[in-house]
Amino acid sequence: MGLIAADHLGGFHRSGLFIGVFALLIPSAFAMIGRGFAILTSLSLGGAILLATLAATAS
Repeated sequence: MGLIAADHLGGFHRSGLFIGVFALLIPSAFAMIGRGFAILTSLSLGGAILLATLAATAS
């Protein structure tokens, strides 16, 4: 399995920047969307934090 992964490592050089930007920006954006829904639904602070965390990890 490691040999197969090492064989496909060359593909990381083609799309590595996109993957890095996606990994950093999308969870933050989803957390903000979750926070927005929490504000709209008047959740408590704990509920808002939980919803933002769940939304961030949904990417």
